[in-house]
Amino acid sequence: MIDNISNNEEILYNDAVSIIDTGRKRVVESIYNETTKSYYALGRLIIVNEQDGNIKAQYGKNIIQNLSKKLTLKYGKGFSVSTQKNLL
Repeated sequence: MIDNISNNEEILYNDAVSIIDTGRKRVVESIYNETTKSYYALGRLIIVNEQDGNIKAQYGKNIIQNLSKKLTLKYGKGFSVSTQKNLL
């Protein structure tokens, strides 16, 4: 009888671990998907605003530099000029 209780507890534990691991995996996948969508939209926004849809921006425009500074102040790392240019 004691072995049966231990076995049931082990099954309960394994089921709980499975539920938690599956939930955490879905959270990570969701974050990755939403981050990818956000960066795609940000890249598109930069092209529309800085380049008016052209291959190259007009000379002297500092939109990416200014955007980078403001986003870095608000969100911290991850929004450098080079990162912004990689979105394009």
